[in-house]
Amino acid sequence: VMQGDVSTATESFFQRKGSDILYEFRILTQPQRVQVAEFAVQRQLDADDAKDLAKAFKEFSRTAQLPEGFSNHPGDAIAYQSWRLARQNNDLQQRSRLIAKGLQFAHSATARQQLEQLLTDFTVFSERSAPRFPLYRLESGEELPQIIPVVGKLPLTVAELKAVPLTEEIEPFGLVKFSGEGAWVALPGWQVILKAEDPVVILSQSDQLPTPLPGKTEEIIIVIDRAERQWNIDYYFLVEQDHQLTLQWFETDPQIPLLGQVILIMRPKKVLDEDHIHDLWQVE
Repeated sequence: VMQGDVSTATESFFQRKGSDILYEFRILTQPQRVQVAEFAVQRQLDADDAKDLAKAFKEFSRTAQLPEGFSNHPGDAIAYQSWRLARQNNDLQQRSRLIAKGLQFAHSATARQQLEQLLTDFTVFSERSAPRFPLYRLESGEELPQIIPVVGKLPLTVAELKAVPLTEEIEPFGLVKFSGEGAWVALPGWQVILKAEDPVVILSQSDQLPTPLPGKTEEIIIVIDRAERQWNIDYYFLVEQDHQLTLQWFETDPQIPLLGQVILIMRPKKVLDEDHIHDLWQVE
C-alpha cells in the first residue's frame, strides 16, 4: 500500500496492525500515503480519523496554491478544513469545536495563528458550494450514433475501397481507432456539443472526478471546450497540476492558465439484460 521512504516506526506499526487505517488512504497517491501514514502513527489516529485525514488531504492537495498560513503538511490540511468550516458556522458551540479540532492537528505556527484569529473574529463567511457536474446518461441505443468510415465520392476504385481501415468500436461509448494515433467517438447532437467551438474528449473513471460520482465506478466521457478559457464560478475547468491534467472548480479567479471548460460529462447507456439483447428470439 505504501512505497517510499517510510520511517522504521511507521513500517513496524503497520506490519503489526492498522490495515483499516491504510485502507482509508487508498484514495491518495503513493507519496501522499507515506506522509499521512507517518502522521497517523505519530498522532495515534483511528480508522475514522484516518478517513477524515485522507479526505481533507486529498481536497487540500487539489488547491491551485496553498491557502495563506497553511503548509502542505497533513496536519495543516485538517487544520485548514476545520478553519474553513468554522468561518462558515454561526453556531458558537460548533464553531468552537471546529477551531479546537484544527488547533489539535495544526502543524505550522502560522496555521495555528489563522485558527486563533477565529476566537476573536466572529464574522461568518458564507462559502458557495461547488456546482453540480453537467451530468448526462445515455438512455437508448439510438442516442449513440454508429461510426462508419467514408470511402469517398463516386467514381471510386477497388484500391480506394480496400484502403479504408476496418472499424472496430470500443465499448461502452463506441470509440473508434484508425491506423495511426487518431481516435474518434460519436456523441449525440445535443446543443451543448453543437455550441462548443473547440471540443475534445477525455476518458476517465467516475470515481476519479474531484467529487466522485455516486453509484458503481464506470468509464465516463468528459467533454472539454478548449475555446472557453475565461474563469466562470459555475463551471469546472481543465488545468495542469504536477505536470498532469486535472479538473478543478475555483470559487475565485485562480490566476493560473485555464485549459478549457467542462461542458458535459456522460455516462454510458445502462444495459439491463445483455442476454436479451443478443437472443432476439426470446419472448417474454
